[in-house]
Amino acid sequence: MPTTDMLSITVEHIVAFHELDPMNVVWHGNYINFFELARAALLNKIGLSYSTMKELGYVWPVVKLNCKYIRSAQLGQKLAIRAEITDYRNTISMKFTIRDAEVGTLLTKGETTQMAVHIATGESCMVSPLCMQEIIDNYLSRCTS
Repeated sequence: MPTTDMLSITVEHIVAFHELDPMNVVWHGNYINFFELARAALLNKIGLSYSTMKELGYVWPVVKLNCKYIRSAQLGQKLAIRAEITDYRNTISMKFTIRDAEVGTLLTKGETTQMAVHIATGESCMVSPLCMQEIIDNYLSRCTS
């Protein structure tokens, strides 16, 4: 049985000057970029990089996004960005948290849903393609053996 840790990752990021808004806090749109840092790292970890997706003949655009801002991140602050896959049979659904890496204060949380789209036809898939499910299942098997 897969554990949460098998389908999750935490990456660190230090807030840069160019990520701030005129109020000297991280601009709200950059939190979505932070989610993407963790999402890409997690997909790479399990063997499903964006280039692999394309080789399989599919793209997985984000079709739904929810973000709850709790506290603002500041210049130079080290962030711990956690991504966790919560579903991959029908969509790739993920939950995210962004915390202060030093003290653990929750700054932001969110969720995304990605849906497979067949590159050749442009058609959306109502369930995740078997080739993608097999990559994740094989990864989970390696983790538990």
